[in-house]
Amino acid sequence: MRSDATLGRLIVAVGGMFAALAAASTTATGRAQAPAVPGDIDAGRNVAINTCSICHVAAADQPFAPMLLHPAPNFRDLANRRSTSADSLRHFLTTTHMDLATAEGMPNPMLTDDQLRDVIAYLLSLRTRR
Repeated sequence: MRSDATLGRLIVAVGGMFAALAAASTTATGRAQAPAVPGDIDAGRNVAINTCSICHVAAADQPFAPMLLHPAPNFRDLANRRSTSADSLRHFLTTTHMDLATAEGMPNPMLTDDQLRDVIAYLLSLRTRR
């Protein structure tokens, strides 16, 4: 039989493990991570601010407003669309949506594979809990 001291240590160890898992599920900024999506959320946020915020509100605290008179969709709104997934974002971000017939379309941002993974992870981290 286990002693009360051994049982107490076991309970503390299991509790610590659950606390570590809970802490790992949020970033330093408190955003929930999307655990099934590889990529660095903070690096994706930086890419989004530097590449996408000229047309989109990529982050609420980005240093400047989009330059478009009618900005492209807000990243938080994009993240919370029912149809948004890692696959749909990957497809959209690697496809050109601008040509002579649709000059208002979004250009292909020409992201590297790492940047693409990071931006997708960042976008999905903006989802509100469902």
